[in-house]
Amino acid sequence: MENNIASGKTESHVRTYVYVFLILAAITAFEIYLNSLTIVQEIQNGLFLILSLIKAALIGAFFMHLHTDSKFFTFIFVGPALLFIMFAFFTIAS
Repeated sequence: MENNIASGKTESHVRTYVYVFLILAAITAFEIYLNSLTIVQEIQNGLFLILSLIKAALIGAFFMHLHTDSKFFTFIFVGPALLFIMFAFFTIAS
């Protein structure tokens, strides 16, 4: 009986990792498509930065298990990312 409980829990984790992988693959496919479009380079770069930060956040949250850690560690991860976004925005805007 204990094996069934552990097996169900494992299947749940595997399903979560598969969903995250599919989301990461979809974002990557969108990035490849975005690269083939002819849009303003600054807008394209901004979109790439945002998509890359989303992918980094997903990897950090699920594959590095930050979503189960203390909120302090989440702040340590998210704080510099927000500062980077602000820096990138002001750099692109000027």
